Amino acid sequence: MTTVTNTDGASRLDQQLELLCSFNVQIPCNPQGEFAASSFKTLLQSLNTNQICDSLRGSYHKVHLKKWKEYAQREFNEMGRINRLRLESLMQLSDQEMHQTIFEGILLFDINPENVAPLELQEKTGELDEEGNPVMSTMTYDVFQKGAIHGIEGLESFLPSASIKGEAGMDAHLEDEFSGTDLMSNFKKKSGQLIKSLTITGSLGGIGHKPDSDMDAQIIINSNPEFKFSWNDADFLVALIANVMESFYEDYYINGLTTQEQLVIKKAAAVTLREHCSTGLSEEEQQVIEFIFASSYRKELRKLIQEHIQKGDFYEANYCYRVRFKS
Repeated sequence: MTTVTNTDGASRLDQQLELLCSFNVQIPCNPQGEFAASSFKTLLQSLNTNQICDSLRGSYHKVHLKKWKEYAQREFNEMGRINRLRLESLMQLSDQEMHQTIFEGILLFDINPENVAPLELQEKTGELDEEGNPVMSTMTYDVFQKGAIHGIEGLESFLPSASIKGEAGMDAHLEDEFSGTDLMSNFKKKSGQLIKSLTITGSLGGIGHKPDSDMDAQIIINSNPEFKFSWNDADFLVALIANVMESFYEDYYINGLTTQEQLVIKKAAAVTLREHCSTGLSEEEQQVIEFIFASSYRKELRKLIQEHIQKGDFYEANYCYRVRFKS
């Protein structure tokens, strides 16, 4: 049995404890507060071992493990090569306005100065003035939120080097637009660097690229625990409990609610999202807001299910509901 000794141990324990306590709060009949947190901490500390990982590795021959690792690395390298080629195509096929949108998008993903006032944004209304120029509408948007994920690891690897330097490159455009502001003073400062991958999806830069293609981006953030560390046994426990909680909410929603109750909860969750997250979204986007903010929507559904459970006599025999584990 191996004991974990990585330098991230303290923060890892704190993260595990925070997750367990957040799950525990959702079960009101469990002990809460400092007593529960202290008990969880003792349990997690006792599981600071690699017994499960060692057992999994021991189930396979070392030759096979080496072969799979090499295969995974080749696939990773190939995906990187394809993505770089796509970015080169993107910069060749798209116009200057799209280039600037991409540059400013990278800036916004990399920084999060919480003391900055809401930004003023402009968008085309689709109408033209008397001189034939696009009519713009102006709005303010509170872009930088407290605790928001930001910071791109290896930022300059996401664009061809020729698109970063030079008169028409990213650095020159951002300096011209935002020089002297808190936005530029926070740019490329390597704060957090939680974003590990920033990729373009959809038609932009691909075989379906069109002049009016919009920019769809996918980001991959740091995992918890970080992928560079092996999971310890406490991580497996937290993952198991998270899976149990997810299964419970899904099963309760399907089997513990009537069709009418499901509709009411779905509608209420969507309404809450529109109240808190609709700024800057078009009417069309607001109609599918549960897909745009899928994680927040799922969180709101859980909250409403919790309220539904606690309103009923959940623990009495006539309202008892068991979590059913599915294989």
